[in-house]
Amino acid sequence: MKLFAISNRGLAVIGALVVVLWSLILAERAVIRQVHDEHYQFMQSRPQSFPVQMPQPTAHPVPRLPQIPAEELSQTGMQPAGRV
Repeated sequence: MKLFAISNRGLAVIGALVVVLWSLILAERAVIRQVHDEHYQFMQSRPQSFPVQMPQPTAHPVPRLPQIPAEELSQTGMQPAGRV
């Protein structure tokens, strides 16, 4: 029997390819699930490399540059920050 001018042999080949495609998709999902499980187990088994620490103030902080008012900058011919 022909369906849209596709022979029985052609339909059988299409069916076989569909089965192969679905088997590959399911195999890929199984591999990805296994990799995620192994990665999770690995991350749980190793000790934490970087303990969480709160930032500590330094003994000698970096001095900040003085803030120059815009009026003084205009007298020197320089532009205030943020303006071009």
